[in-house]
Amino acid sequence: MLELETVSPGFGNKTRRAFLQAGFLGIGSLTLADLLTLQAKAAVKPVQSDTAVILLWCGGGPSQLETYDMKPDAPSEIRGPMNAIKSNVLGINVCELLPHHAQVAEKFTIIRSVSHGHAGHPDGTFRFTSGFGQDKVGGLLSSESKHPCITAVVNRALGITRNGMPVSLDLSSGYRWYGSPGYWGEMYRVPVASRGLENWRLQVKPGQLEDRRSLLTQFDRLRSDLDHSGNLKAMGYFQQQATEILLSNKAHEAFDVSKEDPKLRERYGVEWGEQCLVARRLVERGVNMVTVHVPGRAPGSMGKNYDWDDHAVNWDLIEAMRDRLPFYDRTVATLIEDLHQRGLNKKVLLLVTGEFGRTPRVDNNSPGRFGRDHYPAAMSMLISGGKGPLGTVIGATNSKAEYPVDRPLDPDDIRATLLHHLGIDYTQELPDNAGRPLPLCYGRHLSEWA
Repeated sequence: MLELETVSPGFGNKTRRAFLQAGFLGIGSLTLADLLTLQAKAAVKPVQSDTAVILLWCGGGPSQLETYDMKPDAPSEIRGPMNAIKSNVLGINVCELLPHHAQVAEKFTIIRSVSHGHAGHPDGTFRFTSGFGQDKVGGLLSSESKHPCITAVVNRALGITRNGMPVSLDLSSGYRWYGSPGYWGEMYRVPVASRGLENWRLQVKPGQLEDRRSLLTQFDRLRSDLDHSGNLKAMGYFQQQATEILLSNKAHEAFDVSKEDPKLRERYGVEWGEQCLVARRLVERGVNMVTVHVPGRAPGSMGKNYDWDDHAVNWDLIEAMRDRLPFYDRTVATLIEDLHQRGLNKKVLLLVTGEFGRTPRVDNNSPGRFGRDHYPAAMSMLISGGKGPLGTVIGATNSKAEYPVDRPLDPDDIRATLLHHLGIDYTQELPDNAGRPLPLCYGRHLSEWA
Protein backbone atom coordinates (compact mmCIF):
# COMPACT_ATOMS: atom_id res chain seq x y z
CA MET A 1 0.00 0.00 0.00
CA LEU A 2 1.31 3.47 -0.84
CA GLU A 3 2.37 5.61 2.13
CA LEU A 4 2.06 9.07 0.59
CA GLU A 5 0.74 11.50 3.19
CA THR A 6 1.42 14.83 1.45
CA VAL A 7 -1.73 16.94 1.21
CA SER A 8 -2.93 17.42 -2.36
CA PRO A 9 -3.69 21.07 -3.23
CA GLY A 10 -7.33 21.76 -3.89
CA PHE A 11 -8.68 18.82 -1.89
CA GLY A 12 -8.81 20.35 1.59
CA ASN A 13 -7.76 17.83 4.21
CA LYS A 14 -7.99 14.90 1.82
CA THR A 15 -4.54 13.35 1.72
CA ARG A 16 -2.63 12.44 -1.40
CA ARG A 17 -2.64 8.86 -0.12
CA ALA A 18 -6.43 8.76 -0.05
CA PHE A 19 -6.60 10.42 -3.43
CA LEU A 20 -4.25 7.89 -4.96
CA GLN A 21 -6.11 4.99 -3.34
CA ALA A 22 -9.45 6.20 -4.58
CA GLY A 23 -8.58 7.95 -7.80
CA PHE A 24 -6.52 5.26 -9.41
CA LEU A 25 -9.26 2.75 -8.69
CA GLY A 26 -11.20 4.60 -11.35
CA ILE A 27 -8.41 5.15 -13.83
CA GLY A 28 -6.18 2.09 -13.66
CA SER A 29 -3.93 1.95 -16.70
CA LEU A 30 -5.95 4.41 -18.78
CA THR A 31 -4.42 7.60 -20.09
CA LEU A 32 -6.28 10.84 -19.52
CA ALA A 33 -7.32 10.86 -23.16
CA ASP A 34 -8.72 7.35 -22.77
CA LEU A 35 -10.68 8.38 -19.70
CA LEU A 36 -12.19 11.49 -21.26
CA THR A 37 -13.04 9.57 -24.43
CA LEU A 38 -14.81 6.93 -22.40
CA GLN A 39 -16.75 9.57 -20.51
CA ALA A 40 -17.80 11.24 -23.76
CA LYS A 41 -18.96 7.92 -25.19
CA ALA A 42 -20.83 6.86 -22.05
CA ALA A 43 -24.22 6.79 -23.75
CA VAL A 44 -25.94 5.20 -20.77
CA LYS A 45 -27.57 7.83 -18.61
CA PRO A 46 -27.21 6.58 -15.02
CA VAL A 47 -30.52 5.32 -13.67
CA GLN A 48 -31.58 5.59 -10.05
CA SER A 49 -32.00 2.16 -8.52
CA ASP A 50 -33.21 1.39 -5.01
CA THR A 51 -32.75 -2.35 -5.49
CA ALA A 52 -29.67 -4.49 -4.97
CA VAL A 53 -28.04 -7.81 -5.85
CA ILE A 54 -25.82 -10.00 -3.69
CA LEU A 55 -23.90 -12.55 -5.76
CA LEU A 56 -22.32 -15.43 -3.83
CA TRP A 57 -19.92 -16.98 -6.32
CA CYS A 58 -18.99 -20.65 -5.82
CA GLY A 59 -15.95 -20.58 -8.08
CA GLY A 60 -14.89 -23.99 -9.32
CA GLY A 61 -18.35 -25.36 -10.03
CA PRO A 62 -20.52 -26.90 -7.27
CA SER A 63 -21.97 -30.34 -7.88
CA GLN A 64 -25.70 -30.23 -8.47
CA LEU A 65 -25.96 -33.89 -7.39
CA GLU A 66 -24.57 -33.13 -3.93
CA THR A 67 -26.56 -29.92 -3.34
CA TYR A 68 -29.81 -28.97 -5.09
CA ASP A 69 -30.56 -31.62 -7.75
CA MET A 70 -30.10 -34.95 -6.07
CA LYS A 71 -31.20 -38.11 -7.85
CA PRO A 72 -31.94 -40.68 -5.12
CA ASP A 73 -33.40 -43.17 -7.62
CA ALA A 74 -30.44 -43.09 -10.00
CA PRO A 75 -27.74 -45.82 -10.06
CA SER A 76 -25.04 -45.46 -7.40
CA GLU A 77 -22.43 -44.27 -9.90
CA ILE A 78 -24.76 -41.34 -10.65
CA ARG A 79 -26.38 -40.44 -7.34
CA GLY A 80 -23.29 -40.77 -5.14
CA PRO A 81 -23.35 -41.60 -1.42
CA MET A 82 -25.18 -38.46 -0.19
CA ASN A 83 -28.83 -38.65 0.79
CA ALA A 84 -31.62 -36.17 0.11
CA ILE A 85 -33.75 -34.69 2.89
CA LYS A 86 -37.18 -33.06 2.72
CA SER A 87 -37.55 -29.36 3.34
CA ASN A 88 -40.45 -27.43 4.84
CA VAL A 89 -41.82 -27.04 1.30
CA LEU A 90 -43.39 -30.05 -0.39
CA GLY A 91 -41.35 -31.09 -3.42
CA ILE A 92 -38.12 -29.31 -2.47
CA ASN A 93 -35.47 -31.77 -1.39
CA VAL A 94 -31.86 -30.84 -0.69
CA CYS A 95 -28.68 -32.59 0.40
CA GLU A 96 -28.63 -34.01 3.92
CA LEU A 97 -25.77 -31.62 4.72
CA LEU A 98 -28.07 -28.62 4.13
CA PRO A 99 -30.53 -28.86 7.08
CA HIS A 100 -30.70 -25.07 7.53
CA HIS A 101 -31.66 -24.71 3.87
CA ALA A 102 -34.43 -27.23 4.50
CA GLN A 103 -35.82 -25.01 7.27
CA VAL A 104 -36.06 -21.85 5.12
CA ALA A 105 -37.04 -23.34 1.75
CA GLU A 106 -40.15 -21.15 1.56
CA LYS A 107 -37.81 -18.17 1.23
CA PHE A 108 -35.80 -19.26 -1.81
CA THR A 109 -36.12 -20.84 -5.24
CA ILE A 110 -33.91 -23.53 -6.72
CA ILE A 111 -33.12 -23.32 -10.43
CA ARG A 112 -32.10 -26.69 -11.87
CA SER A 113 -32.08 -26.14 -15.63
CA VAL A 114 -29.28 -23.73 -16.53
CA SER A 115 -27.02 -25.04 -19.27
CA HIS A 116 -24.21 -23.80 -21.50
CA GLY A 117 -21.25 -25.23 -23.43
CA HIS A 118 -18.10 -23.82 -21.81
CA ALA A 119 -16.30 -26.34 -19.62
CA GLY A 120 -13.11 -24.47 -18.59
CA HIS A 121 -13.09 -22.39 -15.41
CA PRO A 122 -12.29 -19.00 -16.98
CA ASP A 123 -14.27 -19.93 -20.08
CA GLY A 124 -17.36 -20.85 -18.05
CA THR A 125 -16.98 -17.84 -15.78
CA PHE A 126 -16.70 -15.43 -18.71
CA ARG A 127 -19.73 -17.09 -20.30
CA PHE A 128 -21.70 -16.63 -17.13
CA THR A 129 -20.65 -13.10 -16.23
CA SER A 130 -20.27 -11.48 -19.67
CA GLY A 131 -22.18 -13.75 -22.06
CA PHE A 132 -19.07 -14.63 -24.03
CA GLY A 133 -16.48 -17.36 -23.60
CA GLN A 134 -12.72 -17.09 -23.40
CA ASP A 135 -10.84 -15.38 -26.22
CA LYS A 136 -7.33 -15.77 -27.52
CA VAL A 137 -5.03 -12.77 -27.33
CA GLY A 138 -1.78 -13.09 -29.22
CA GLY A 139 -2.32 -16.84 -29.49
CA LEU A 140 -2.84 -17.23 -25.70
CA LEU A 141 -6.11 -17.64 -23.85
CA SER A 142 -7.19 -14.41 -22.22
CA SER A 143 -6.96 -14.08 -18.45
CA GLU A 144 -9.90 -11.66 -18.43
CA SER A 145 -12.97 -11.35 -20.57
CA LYS A 146 -12.63 -8.75 -23.30
CA HIS A 147 -16.37 -8.16 -22.91
CA PRO A 148 -17.79 -6.22 -19.94
CA CYS A 149 -18.88 -8.46 -17.08
CA ILE A 150 -22.04 -7.81 -15.11
CA THR A 151 -20.31 -5.75 -12.42
CA ALA A 152 -18.99 -3.38 -15.10
CA VAL A 153 -22.48 -3.17 -16.62
CA VAL A 154 -23.89 -2.24 -13.22
CA ASN A 155 -21.16 0.37 -12.70
CA ARG A 156 -21.78 1.98 -16.07
CA ALA A 157 -25.56 1.83 -15.93
CA LEU A 158 -25.94 3.09 -12.36
CA GLY A 159 -23.12 5.61 -12.23
CA ILE A 160 -20.08 4.08 -10.41
CA THR A 161 -20.71 5.99 -7.16
CA ARG A 162 -23.71 7.64 -5.57
CA ASN A 163 -24.33 9.44 -2.30
CA GLY A 164 -20.91 8.65 -0.89
CA MET A 165 -21.19 4.92 -1.60
CA PRO A 166 -19.92 2.74 -4.46
CA VAL A 167 -22.53 1.30 -6.78
CA SER A 168 -20.79 -2.08 -6.84
CA LEU A 169 -18.21 -3.76 -4.60
CA ASP A 170 -16.26 -7.01 -4.63
CA LEU A 171 -15.55 -8.44 -1.17
CA SER A 172 -13.67 -11.39 -2.58
CA SER A 173 -10.03 -10.31 -2.68
CA GLY A 174 -10.26 -9.89 -6.44
CA TYR A 175 -11.14 -13.50 -7.24
CA ARG A 176 -10.07 -14.39 -10.75
CA TRP A 177 -12.12 -13.97 -13.88
CA TYR A 178 -15.49 -12.55 -12.91
CA GLY A 179 -15.00 -8.76 -12.70
CA SER A 180 -13.51 -7.67 -16.02
CA PRO A 181 -14.63 -4.30 -17.46
CA GLY A 182 -13.62 -5.57 -20.90
CA TYR A 183 -13.31 -3.07 -23.73
CA TRP A 184 -14.98 -0.37 -21.63
CA GLY A 185 -11.74 0.06 -19.70
CA GLU A 186 -10.62 0.34 -16.09
CA MET A 187 -13.02 3.13 -15.23
CA TYR A 188 -15.78 0.55 -14.87
CA ARG A 189 -13.87 -2.13 -12.98
CA VAL A 190 -15.53 -2.97 -9.68
CA PRO A 191 -13.44 -1.92 -6.64
CA VAL A 192 -12.15 -4.65 -4.34
CA ALA A 193 -12.65 -4.20 -0.59
CA SER A 194 -11.98 -7.58 0.99
CA ARG A 195 -11.45 -6.33 4.56
CA GLY A 196 -12.70 -2.80 4.50
CA LEU A 197 -12.34 0.35 2.47
CA GLU A 198 -8.80 0.93 3.71
CA ASN A 199 -7.77 -2.17 1.74
CA TRP A 200 -9.20 -1.18 -1.62
CA ARG A 201 -6.70 -2.26 -4.22
CA LEU A 202 -5.10 0.03 -6.69
CA GLN A 203 -6.38 -1.14 -10.06
CA VAL A 204 -3.19 -0.59 -12.02
CA LYS A 205 -1.11 -2.99 -14.04
CA PRO A 206 1.79 -4.91 -12.45
CA GLY A 207 5.00 -2.92 -12.38
CA GLN A 208 3.37 0.50 -12.32
CA LEU A 209 3.83 0.89 -8.57
CA GLU A 210 7.44 -0.25 -8.36
CA ASP A 211 8.82 3.29 -8.35
CA ARG A 212 6.91 5.50 -5.94
CA ARG A 213 8.87 8.60 -6.87
CA SER A 214 8.13 8.07 -10.55
CA LEU A 215 4.45 7.53 -9.79
CA LEU A 216 4.36 10.69 -7.68
CA THR A 217 6.07 12.67 -10.42
CA GLN A 218 3.61 11.39 -13.01
CA PHE A 219 0.70 12.24 -10.74
CA ASP A 220 1.98 15.80 -10.18
CA ARG A 221 2.51 16.21 -13.93
CA LEU A 222 -1.03 14.93 -14.56
CA ARG A 223 -2.48 17.46 -12.10
CA SER A 224 -0.43 20.26 -13.64
CA ASP A 225 -1.55 19.36 -17.15
CA LEU A 226 -5.13 19.15 -16.04
CA ASP A 227 -5.06 22.47 -14.23
CA HIS A 228 -3.40 24.13 -17.21
CA SER A 229 -5.84 22.69 -19.73
CA GLY A 230 -8.92 23.30 -17.63
CA ASN A 231 -9.96 19.65 -17.78
CA LEU A 232 -9.61 18.94 -14.07
CA LYS A 233 -13.34 19.29 -13.53
CA ALA A 234 -14.05 16.77 -16.30
CA MET A 235 -12.01 14.09 -14.60
CA GLY A 236 -12.57 15.20 -11.03
CA TYR A 237 -16.09 13.81 -10.72
CA PHE A 238 -14.91 10.20 -10.56
CA GLN A 239 -11.80 11.02 -8.57
CA GLN A 240 -13.55 13.06 -5.93
CA GLN A 241 -16.49 10.70 -5.59
CA ALA A 242 -14.11 7.80 -5.01
CA THR A 243 -12.16 9.85 -2.47
CA GLU A 244 -15.37 10.78 -0.69
CA ILE A 245 -16.23 7.09 -0.40
CA LEU A 246 -12.94 6.40 1.32
CA LEU A 247 -13.47 9.27 3.73
CA SER A 248 -17.19 8.67 4.21
CA ASN A 249 -18.42 7.61 7.63
CA LYS A 250 -21.34 5.96 5.86
CA ALA A 251 -19.06 3.69 3.88
CA HIS A 252 -16.72 2.84 6.73
CA GLU A 253 -19.61 2.21 9.08
CA ALA A 254 -20.93 -0.52 6.80
CA PHE A 255 -17.81 -2.60 7.51
CA ASP A 256 -18.13 -2.25 11.29
CA VAL A 257 -19.94 -5.47 12.20
CA SER A 258 -19.24 -4.91 15.91
CA LYS A 259 -22.54 -3.02 15.99
CA GLU A 260 -24.46 -6.17 15.06
CA ASP A 261 -26.12 -8.49 17.57
CA PRO A 262 -23.43 -10.97 18.74
CA LYS A 263 -25.91 -13.83 18.33
CA LEU A 264 -26.50 -12.86 14.70
CA ARG A 265 -22.76 -12.60 14.08
CA GLU A 266 -22.33 -16.06 15.52
CA ARG A 267 -25.01 -17.42 13.18
CA TYR A 268 -23.27 -15.89 10.16
CA GLY A 269 -19.94 -17.34 11.25
CA VAL A 270 -16.39 -16.08 10.85
CA GLU A 271 -14.36 -15.07 7.80
CA TRP A 272 -16.63 -15.74 4.81
CA GLY A 273 -19.69 -15.53 7.04
CA GLU A 274 -18.63 -12.08 8.15
CA GLN A 275 -18.22 -11.04 4.51
CA CYS A 276 -21.85 -12.03 3.90
CA LEU A 277 -22.91 -9.96 6.90
CA VAL A 278 -20.96 -6.99 5.49
CA ALA A 279 -22.68 -7.59 2.12
CA ARG A 280 -26.06 -7.24 3.83
CA ARG A 281 -24.91 -4.06 5.58
CA LEU A 282 -23.67 -2.61 2.30
CA VAL A 283 -26.87 -3.18 0.31
CA GLU A 284 -28.84 -1.90 3.30
CA ARG A 285 -26.91 1.35 2.96
CA GLY A 286 -27.31 1.83 -0.76
CA VAL A 287 -24.73 -0.31 -2.57
CA ASN A 288 -26.45 -1.89 -5.58
CA MET A 289 -24.30 -4.98 -6.14
CA VAL A 290 -21.98 -6.90 -3.84
CA THR A 291 -20.00 -9.95 -4.96
CA VAL A 292 -18.64 -12.46 -2.45
CA HIS A 293 -16.54 -15.50 -3.30
CA VAL A 294 -17.65 -18.65 -1.47
CA PRO A 295 -14.54 -20.59 -0.38
CA GLY A 296 -14.29 -24.30 -1.00
CA ARG A 297 -13.31 -25.23 2.53
CA ALA A 298 -14.49 -24.33 6.02
CA PRO A 299 -12.79 -21.49 7.93
CA GLY A 300 -9.78 -22.93 9.76
CA SER A 301 -10.07 -26.22 7.90
CA MET A 302 -7.00 -28.08 6.67
CA GLY A 303 -8.95 -29.21 3.62
CA LYS A 304 -7.18 -29.01 0.28
CA ASN A 305 -9.67 -27.15 -1.90
CA TYR A 306 -9.85 -23.37 -1.89
CA ASP A 307 -12.68 -23.55 -4.41
CA TRP A 308 -15.41 -25.98 -5.52
CA ASP A 309 -13.40 -27.80 -8.21
CA ASP A 310 -14.06 -31.32 -6.95
CA HIS A 311 -12.14 -33.71 -9.16
CA ALA A 312 -11.14 -36.92 -7.38
CA VAL A 313 -7.53 -36.03 -8.05
CA ASN A 314 -7.93 -32.74 -6.16
CA TRP A 315 -9.79 -33.82 -3.07
CA ASP A 316 -12.42 -36.45 -2.38
CA LEU A 317 -15.73 -34.73 -3.18
CA ILE A 318 -17.57 -36.29 -0.27
CA GLU A 319 -14.85 -35.25 2.15
CA ALA A 320 -14.97 -31.76 0.62
CA MET A 321 -18.75 -31.50 0.94
CA ARG A 322 -18.69 -32.67 4.55
CA ASP A 323 -16.12 -30.00 5.28
CA ARG A 324 -17.70 -27.06 3.43
CA LEU A 325 -21.47 -27.61 3.34
CA PRO A 326 -22.16 -27.15 7.07
CA PHE A 327 -20.69 -23.61 7.13
CA TYR A 328 -22.11 -22.85 3.67
CA ASP A 329 -25.53 -24.09 4.78
CA ARG A 330 -25.59 -22.04 7.97
CA THR A 331 -24.37 -18.80 6.40
CA VAL A 332 -26.59 -18.86 3.30
CA ALA A 333 -29.66 -19.69 5.39
CA THR A 334 -28.78 -16.95 7.89
CA LEU A 335 -28.37 -14.38 5.12
CA ILE A 336 -31.74 -15.36 3.62
CA GLU A 337 -33.50 -15.11 6.98
CA ASP A 338 -31.73 -11.86 7.86
CA LEU A 339 -32.82 -10.20 4.60
CA HIS A 340 -36.41 -11.28 5.20
CA GLN A 341 -36.49 -10.23 8.84
CA ARG A 342 -35.21 -6.77 7.92
CA GLY A 343 -37.76 -6.36 5.14
CA LEU A 344 -35.03 -6.37 2.50
CA ASN A 345 -36.19 -9.44 0.61
CA LYS A 346 -38.02 -7.44 -2.08
CA LYS A 347 -35.18 -4.97 -2.47
CA VAL A 348 -32.34 -7.49 -2.51
CA LEU A 349 -32.00 -10.35 -4.96
CA LEU A 350 -29.60 -13.04 -3.73
CA LEU A 351 -27.99 -15.40 -6.24
CA VAL A 352 -25.76 -18.33 -5.26
CA THR A 353 -24.04 -20.05 -8.17
CA GLY A 354 -20.80 -21.14 -9.80
CA GLU A 355 -19.73 -21.31 -13.42
CA PHE A 356 -21.04 -24.84 -14.13
CA GLY A 357 -22.10 -28.13 -12.54
CA ARG A 358 -20.30 -31.48 -12.28
CA THR A 359 -20.49 -34.63 -14.37
CA PRO A 360 -23.36 -37.03 -13.57
CA ARG A 361 -20.98 -39.96 -13.60
CA VAL A 362 -18.29 -40.34 -10.98
CA ASP A 363 -14.69 -39.54 -11.84
CA ASN A 364 -12.85 -42.88 -11.58
CA ASN A 365 -9.39 -41.57 -12.39
CA SER A 366 -8.28 -41.74 -8.74
CA PRO A 367 -9.23 -45.06 -7.12
CA GLY A 368 -10.53 -44.69 -3.60
CA ARG A 369 -11.62 -41.12 -4.15
CA PHE A 370 -14.99 -39.81 -5.24
CA GLY A 371 -15.07 -36.89 -7.64
CA ARG A 372 -16.85 -35.32 -10.58
CA ASP A 373 -15.46 -33.41 -13.57
CA HIS A 374 -16.51 -30.09 -15.10
CA TYR A 375 -20.01 -30.21 -16.60
CA PRO A 376 -21.70 -27.10 -18.07
CA ALA A 377 -24.63 -29.00 -19.63
CA ALA A 378 -26.58 -28.98 -16.35
CA MET A 379 -26.17 -26.85 -13.25
CA SER A 380 -28.21 -25.79 -10.23
CA MET A 381 -28.32 -22.53 -8.31
CA LEU A 382 -30.25 -20.78 -5.57
CA ILE A 383 -32.07 -17.48 -5.93
CA SER A 384 -33.91 -15.60 -3.20
CA GLY A 385 -35.70 -12.29 -2.90
CA GLY A 386 -36.74 -9.80 -5.52
CA LYS A 387 -40.23 -10.04 -6.95
CA GLY A 388 -40.03 -13.61 -8.21
CA PRO A 389 -41.73 -16.67 -6.73
CA LEU A 390 -40.26 -18.26 -3.62
CA GLY A 391 -40.57 -21.76 -2.19
CA THR A 392 -40.45 -23.42 -5.58
CA VAL A 393 -38.22 -25.13 -8.15
CA ILE A 394 -37.65 -23.75 -11.65
CA GLY A 395 -36.77 -26.27 -14.34
CA ALA A 396 -35.69 -29.88 -14.15
CA THR A 397 -33.03 -32.21 -15.51
CA ASN A 398 -33.47 -35.78 -16.66
CA SER A 399 -33.23 -38.73 -14.25
CA LYS A 400 -29.42 -38.62 -14.30
CA ALA A 401 -28.97 -34.81 -14.10
CA GLU A 402 -27.44 -34.86 -17.57
CA TYR A 403 -29.41 -32.08 -19.30
CA PRO A 404 -32.51 -29.91 -18.79
CA VAL A 405 -35.86 -31.40 -19.69
CA ASP A 406 -38.05 -28.55 -18.41
CA ARG A 407 -37.56 -24.78 -18.84
CA PRO A 408 -33.98 -24.86 -20.16
CA LEU A 409 -32.24 -21.62 -19.25
CA ASP A 410 -29.04 -19.93 -20.34
CA PRO A 411 -26.63 -17.96 -18.11
CA ASP A 412 -27.75 -14.93 -20.12
CA ASP A 413 -31.24 -15.38 -18.67
CA ILE A 414 -29.85 -15.30 -15.15
CA ARG A 415 -27.77 -12.21 -15.89
CA ALA A 416 -30.81 -10.55 -17.49
CA THR A 417 -32.79 -11.31 -14.34
CA LEU A 418 -30.20 -9.58 -12.15
CA LEU A 419 -30.03 -6.51 -14.40
CA HIS A 420 -33.82 -6.32 -14.68
CA HIS A 421 -34.10 -6.41 -10.90
CA LEU A 422 -31.72 -3.44 -10.73
CA GLY A 423 -33.87 -1.48 -13.16
CA ILE A 424 -31.33 -1.70 -15.97
CA ASP A 425 -32.58 -2.07 -19.54
CA TYR A 426 -30.43 -5.02 -20.53
CA THR A 427 -31.67 -4.92 -24.14
CA GLN A 428 -30.07 -1.53 -24.82
CA GLU A 429 -27.12 -1.54 -27.19
CA LEU A 430 -23.70 0.01 -26.71
CA PRO A 431 -20.75 -0.04 -29.11
CA ASP A 432 -17.97 -2.55 -28.57
CA ASN A 433 -14.31 -1.73 -29.19
CA ALA A 434 -14.90 -2.08 -32.93
CA GLY A 435 -17.89 0.26 -32.87
CA ARG A 436 -20.46 -2.49 -33.35
CA PRO A 437 -23.65 -2.10 -31.28
CA LEU A 438 -24.14 -4.97 -28.85
CA PRO A 439 -26.94 -5.46 -26.31
CA LEU A 440 -25.93 -5.53 -22.65
CA CYS A 441 -27.40 -9.02 -22.45
CA TYR A 442 -28.93 -11.52 -24.87
CA GLY A 443 -31.17 -13.30 -22.36
CA ARG A 444 -34.63 -12.74 -20.95
CA HIS A 445 -35.38 -12.21 -17.28
CA LEU A 446 -37.17 -15.05 -15.51
CA SER A 447 -40.56 -13.36 -15.25
CA GLU A 448 -40.73 -13.43 -19.06
CA TRP A 449 -40.36 -17.21 -18.91
CA ALA A 450 -43.29 -17.70 -16.53
